[in-house]
Formats: sequence, C-alpha cells, structure tokens
Amino acid sequence: MREYRFNVKSCFTPENVIKLLFVCGCILRIRYAVVTPVTMRGHDIWELSVDAEGKAAYLLRLIEWGKLPDSYEQQFYQQPFYYLLSALVAVVMRGLTGIEDAAFLVNAGKVVSCIASCLSLYLSERLLREFCSVKVRGYGMAVLSFTPVFWLTGGRLGEDALTFFFMAAVILGTVEWEKQPDWKHSILLAVLYGCGMMTKISLAFPAFYTAYIFWKNRKSSRFIPKMAVFAVIALPLGLWYSVRNFVLFGQPLGYVPSMGEVLYRGDRSYVARFLSLDIKNWLTSPYANPYQDYNFPVYLLKSELFGEFIYDMPVWIPTLLLLFSTLLTLCVAGIGIYKICRWKSVPGKKRPLIWGLLFGGYAAISYWKLPYGCSMDFRYYMMLTVCKVLVLCCFLDEEPEGHFAQEQLLLQKGLKGLCFLFTGFSILFFVML
Repeated sequence: MREYRFNVKSCFTPENVIKLLFVCGCILRIRYAVVTPVTMRGHDIWELSVDAEGKAAYLLRLIEWGKLPDSYEQQFYQQPFYYLLSALVAVVMRGLTGIEDAAFLVNAGKVVSCIASCLSLYLSERLLREFCSVKVRGYGMAVLSFTPVFWLTGGRLGEDALTFFFMAAVILGTVEWEKQPDWKHSILLAVLYGCGMMTKISLAFPAFYTAYIFWKNRKSSRFIPKMAVFAVIALPLGLWYSVRNFVLFGQPLGYVPSMGEVLYRGDRSYVARFLSLDIKNWLTSPYANPYQDYNFPVYLLKSELFGEFIYDMPVWIPTLLLLFSTLLTLCVAGIGIYKICRWKSVPGKKRPLIWGLLFGGYAAISYWKLPYGCSMDFRYYMMLTVCKVLVLCCFLDEEPEGHFAQEQLLLQKGLKGLCFLFTGFSILFFVML
C-alpha cells in the first residue's frame, strides 16, 4: 500500500490561504447577519410598520401592498432596487414558512445585504488578482475579510452593502471592458451601472473613470454604436425612479433630505473638518459620534471599524484595533502620496492610485456638499478600503532596490505584521460582540 503523508506546506499554499480567508470572511458576514436583530445597529429603519416612513416601511409596503412609495418623504426618496430585491426574498420566505410577522419579513433585507457583502468580497479579490501576485494577495484578503464595516453593513437593512457591490462591480467591469471592449462587456457594464444607480444614485460617480477609459478606447471597433446602446440601457435603468418621483411628486433630481441642525457641521472651518488629523478626538474614544465629531479623517478611521455605534466590551480591544488600523491606513496613504508625487517615474499599476483619488474625492465632496455628522460614515465609502488594500499589496509586491532598499524591506515587514495584528484584533472584536 502507498503511504500518504500530510504535508502542511502543500496544504497552506498562497492560493489555499486566499480561499480560506474568503470562506472565513463569508462565514463572519453570515454569522453576524444571522445573530444580529434587524433593529440593532441599523440606520433609519424606524417602526416595523407600513404606516411609518423609514426603510422598514419602504420594504413592508412593497411586500404587503405591492407598490412603491406614494411620496418622497423621509426614506421614501431612496432608489428602489435594493427594496425590490428584498421584497422578492421576503415573499419567498413567507411562502416557504407561512410567517406573516413584520420583523421576520423585514429580515429579508439582511439576506440581500449579506449576499451582496459576500459577493463584494469575491469581486475585491478579483481586483487584487488583476494587480498583485498571489504571494501578497493573502494580506489584502485578510484585511478585506475582517474589516468590520463589511460585516456590519452585510447584516443590516439598507442599501449600503448592495451599493458597495455595484461600486466594485463597475470598477472590475471597466477593467474587463478595457481588456476586451466587445459587445458582451459593454452591455454587462451598462446593466451594472443601471442597476447600481437604481440602488443608489451615487453610482454615477465612478462613471467618470469609466468615461475616461471609454474615451481612451474610442478608436475600438464599433465604438459609437456600443456607447449608444450603453446609454440606452444604463440611463433608463438608473434614472427611471428619479424621473417618476419628479413627475408624480415634484421631487428634485439628486434630492437628499435635510439632516437637521443637530447634525450640522458646516460651522467648522475647512481646516478643522478636512485638512487636519484631530489627535485629541482620536485619543478620547475609539467610537465615532455623529452629534459631536466633525473631523473627516478621524471619523473615517473610526467608522470603518465601528460604524456610529458603541459596543459593550473592554475598551482596550477597540482601542488597539483602531491603533493598528490607523497605522496601516496612514502608512498606505503615505505610500500612495509618495507615488503620486513621483507619478511620471512610477512604473505601471497606477490604477489603484487613480481609484483612491476618485473615491477619496467622492467622500470629501459628499461631506462638503452635505456637512452633517452622518455624511462622514464610512458605510458610504467602502471602496476606499479596497483601494487601500490594492495600494498595500502593490507595494508589498515590489522588490526593494536602490539606496533605501533596506528601509523599504523593513516597511514591508512592518506592514505585514500590522495586517496580522489587525486581523487578530478584528476577530477578537467580533467574538466579544
């Protein structure tokens, strides 16, 4: 008989580690969605009743009445695709179980969010595959799998997780279109943009990058017909609800409801809000407070991990998690700034830097146009973590050379260590919930 020996090295290859991290990330998201009540750590859900005006009422009206909102009051202005998908899942759940309870039906929204969050992890890995070698992708996957904002939004009633899915999908779709600008990729990209804008109108923002790639490839075969078909598919899909509400109710295009004076932060200077790092606020508490905080960089660092909530656990756990995440983010930001300053001499792999500038600009513009505490919440800007991971892994892929080779090697080792520490404390944070 042949003797079989278990070889640890052959089992834990870089490819298998990436697959394991992906599975663990999905398990984390599913576990959180299953055990977390739909009313916990949510946003604008309000009463679980068709007579309310929150996100729960939006979904329940679709389930019970089979109709879209008859006004644009409160949360009824939201684009409908996420709620249509959730209503479909709720109807299936009700048909299989016979349960009519509102809380049970509203949980269908978490099912859609959780699936979207898991699929987004897959798309993010696909983006890593485009730019980084297999030997460093595991570090990026560890950060993506265990960053809390992804499983927080994946266990929530709301369009954030699905919006992030479409953000990642249109960027990856643009990459694929650039490599192969045929009819199949053109139509797929149009559908992704249309459904994405039907989820959140902010999906129009990455279209600036896609338009740039289209323009670069304007000499490709049958370019004008493809762009015409792209517009015919994407624009009606993405804008029909906005046009409907404008015609029926006079809802302004691009409408966002007022957040109220209690959340207003426009009375602070631009330096205090955008151009400084509020160390005192960072040290005071690991948690973001939309009613008091105004410093954009620190709020992003905090809400990427904890959202806008406080957790019942020893404070040293979130504090150390925030410390490791902040060090990792600041190091990657410094690398990105250095490479942007040396733009002409940086060889290849510039797309992650462009995306970082694009989505960083989107986040800053959003807070500038809507200067409210909740406008800084990282749940709107999750593509920034993907950009951070791409820049990180591209740097880890580099072979140190030149006068500062030893320093670069030391920095690479330090960043790998930070990835391990961040992952470990993120898991500890999840276990302590």
